[in-house]
Amino acid sequence: MTTKLSGFQHYIGTWGQNTFPDATINGQLAHLDLELNEVHEAANVFFNNPSIENKKAVQEEIADVFILLLGVAHKMDFDLMLVAAGKFRVLQSRKWLPANPDGVYHHIAEDIVA
Repeated sequence: MTTKLSGFQHYIGTWGQNTFPDATINGQLAHLDLELNEVHEAANVFFNNPSIENKKAVQEEIADVFILLLGVAHKMDFDLMLVAAGKFRVLQSRKWLPANPDGVYHHIAEDIVA
């Protein structure tokens, strides 16, 4: 099955391979860490001053993360949309604990039957 996102992933991945031919998955993941920090920084600025410009900065940083994820998925030869859809079905079936003090939710661990 091909989705619009699959086509976009291919477009982004091909561009990345042509533009950064020596890029490695580990390098892309290190870049992803940096971009996630930039999302946090931009979001904190927006929360303190919720202007249109600050919201746009958050959007652009999240787009950087998304583009990097598509590039990694392309390089690893899997369709991120299909994998994410399958994972989402798993998340929907889980039971969740209340948020911790940081606002993070965790699912209840399931016993694995051997």
